[in-house]
Amino acid sequence: MKNILKVGLLLLVFSVVMSSCTDEDKFNNPVFFELERGGLVRFTNVFTDYLLAGDTPESATFSEEIFDPNGNLKALEISLVTATDTILVETVTSFPFQFSMSGADLATLTGAAVSFGQSFEFYNVAVRNDDTRFTPDPLESDFEANEFSGNTQGNLISQDGYADALNFTLIIACPTVDFDAILGTYDVVVDAFGTFVDGATTFEIVAGPGENQILVPNIFNHTNPVTGLKDYDVVMEVDPVNGAVTVASQEAWHCDNFGCGFGVGSIVGGGRVFSCVGLLQLTLNHNVAAGGFGAFALVMQKQ
Repeated sequence: MKNILKVGLLLLVFSVVMSSCTDEDKFNNPVFFELERGGLVRFTNVFTDYLLAGDTPESATFSEEIFDPNGNLKALEISLVTATDTILVETVTSFPFQFSMSGADLATLTGAAVSFGQSFEFYNVAVRNDDTRFTPDPLESDFEANEFSGNTQGNLISQDGYADALNFTLIIACPTVDFDAILGTYDVVVDAFGTFVDGATTFEIVAGPGENQILVPNIFNHTNPVTGLKDYDVVMEVDPVNGAVTVASQEAWHCDNFGCGFGVGSIVGGGRVFSCVGLLQLTLNHNVAAGGFGAFALVMQKQ
């Protein structure tokens, strides 16, 4: 019983000390009890697929609800980014709201015809009720140089499945997925990782070993002139409804084929295939036993 009383007394003293330490009247540093919420917008549907769907590029539409999770916004400025300009699409002052966009709208905004597989980037600014502006630019701090930029935590704009609505890309999807049309020879349009070397910038896509699968033999088109060693054959899953591509983690390339000294490299990631225009867009993480290199874009166009 004495032990129980001692424990009870200690807990009581501890609770008094803790309440004193968090009493705003007695605590001089307001950072701990006057934290301000930043400005942010999110899609209500965390599984937003960012696709405009329709029978033609012009009739394809995208429509999803966007909300203010912190309840402190006075406006959201929605802009379309083009190669030459940033175009203000609309300013929203009431939340939640339904953001809708069609291929015809995009054609009007850009002044050019739209096509299947075309992508459009939206860069938005959340304006807090005190007029502070929050952009998609990640917060970067250099205290030594006293240089700061951005005001949004990087995890909020890069986390998979977070459905962030500050910065996103809409793509006009093909109306159907034709597996036969996917197969063939492709030219590499973008190789951000630089995996293709010595001008070997084409590869073949053939039917995969399983249903809804495609296979890329010797994916990065390397053959070691001394050993004859080739890169690996890679299997990709294709969603038969929307063309989403999933690349499960698997071995993909040999460092010996281009002298990097890290052994075997693997890839994991995904993207989308647009069978009606012969376009394959992927984002792949490249990894070796020693660690990962990060995520890089790989874009291919069918010949």
